[in-house]
Amino acid sequence: MSDIAPLSSTAVSRLGPTGRITDREPADTPQRIARGEDRVDLSDVARYLQRTSEVPPMREELVNRIRQDIAAGTYDTADRLDQALDAMIDHLNSLPE
Repeated sequence: MSDIAPLSSTAVSRLGPTGRITDREPADTPQRIARGEDRVDLSDVARYLQRTSEVPPMREELVNRIRQDIAAGTYDTADRLDQALDAMIDHLNSLPE
């Protein structure tokens, strides 16, 4: 003997679109679901990585020429050292506090 009861006509009329029995009436208008606001917080590391991706590509020809000058002992001059120090001081003075 089967434990499954026969379906009555009222049970068949309650079948939903998926074939499951439902007691809910179909909604006339879609309901809006209240949701919170989305928010993104970037870490200092993420900001740093973003800035490093904006750095222009390395100029290999210039780097190779300077390496050769350094190896030959012709790169380090007093004028170049003064220029480098001035540029570094200007850069440090332009940083936000």
